[in-house]
Amino acid sequence: LSLGEYGALYAGGAFRFAEGLKLLAQRAELMDRACRSTSGGMASVLSGDPEVIREVCAACGIDVANFNSPGQIVISGEKEKLAEAVEELKNRGMRKVIVLNVAGAFHSRLMAPAGEALKPVLEATPMTVPAVPVYHNYTAAPAKDAAELRANLAAQVAGSVRWEECVRAMVAAGGDAMIEFGPGNVLTGLLRRTLPDVPYFNVNSVESLDSLAL
Repeated sequence: LSLGEYGALYAGGAFRFAEGLKLLAQRAELMDRACRSTSGGMASVLSGDPEVIREVCAACGIDVANFNSPGQIVISGEKEKLAEAVEELKNRGMRKVIVLNVAGAFHSRLMAPAGEALKPVLEATPMTVPAVPVYHNYTAAPAKDAAELRANLAAQVAGSVRWEECVRAMVAAGGDAMIEFGPGNVLTGLLRRTLPDVPYFNVNSVESLDSLAL
């Protein structure tokens, strides 16, 4: 999800490890520059109607950053406009709207300059379609070629993370279990809210990896 898309692409062989690190460093620098040049924020909307959330965001001039799971959507944009949207969503009956402690308005139009500046960096990076399908946040589908892969990574910076669609698409394509690698369990939590019947595993240590192998 978001930054983790690069880890997935590396694991699939889309680029070498050193090249991936350079990409992430430059992406982070560009996004930090966008954060410092704007005044943005984000908020999590729980148990809200997606169409109403889209409507309010459009009216207030902000964006939907993440479609994480049924009942969890994140909105993003200029702080003043975000505050207006939060108030309007509450007026429409959505009581669980939580302003997040973040450095900026990620996955919103405020990040568009960073996405544009990332394009030549991506073009200069040797890259190929991964050996296993990687479902992009921006399209909720694998890229057909390296050009589309680069375009998706550039668009992802300011585009919505369509995580719920990604999970549903992977299962529809034949995925019968989900494994989350890393110290947390956020993604398997989102999976439980999206497709509760799909088995899941968390690997965050050598012991948990050995347990999974058994």
